[in-house]
Amino acid sequence: MSQRRGPRSKQSGVKISNLRSEDDFLCAICLDVFTDPVSTPCGHNFCKHCITTHWDMTVPSQCPMCKDVSEAPETPGAVLSQGP
Repeated sequence: MSQRRGPRSKQSGVKISNLRSEDDFLCAICLDVFTDPVSTPCGHNFCKHCITTHWDMTVPSQCPMCKDVSEAPETPGAVLSQGP
């Protein structure tokens, strides 16, 4: 008995569900492809420059996506991890 699997791309045979959308690589602040991507403590991804600039202007520091409040690090790389 064969198992039914998800749809596949006709050209590559890669499962379509495994493909990432172009939106997965866009910063929600500048709306461009990530430059030096980082992840916030809540798990959202942004350009490092964009999120640090946002946090410099926002008190308390909160995620622009989910509004989760977190301490903006004095050294951004200390809390932010490299993104996708």
